[in-house]
Amino acid sequence: MVISDKTIKGLLVDEGGITAAEIEELERYALQKGIPLTRYLISQGKLSRQHLNEVIGKFLQVPVFNLRTQPFRQEVVELLPEHIARTSKAAVFEKDTERKLVKVAMENPSDIDGLNFLKEYFNMEIEPYLASPEDLQFAYQLYQKKMT
Repeated sequence: MVISDKTIKGLLVDEGGITAAEIEELERYALQKGIPLTRYLISQGKLSRQHLNEVIGKFLQVPVFNLRTQPFRQEVVELLPEHIARTSKAAVFEKDTERKLVKVAMENPSDIDGLNFLKEYFNMEIEPYLASPEDLQFAYQLYQKKMT
């Protein structure tokens, strides 16, 4: 997870969708089941993955990119070899040669080492976006489609 459960709990309570008492009770259930709080909240329908990403993105001050609903091209994704994409938990979805800018959806857009690596790899500026692990898996499937 990009940010701690404690921080996420605070953010969810602060936005008013859930009370502190409710989140504490839900956290106890998650602990009993041995699963992370966010996964439990999503499985119980208390929180959607998209809403969670929006909360995290707002906190990190980065935009969210949903690879399953927003358009992108396979040839752009393939600018980053699959093994690098999977290792860095990232997917390229736009390249602007004029501005020397690459837009990258990442599981952790605050990963400075990953951002620096991508900047050196492309020799361009990197504009990071937050993406869920599920969205990245969707993008990685494009590599498999090319092989078939």
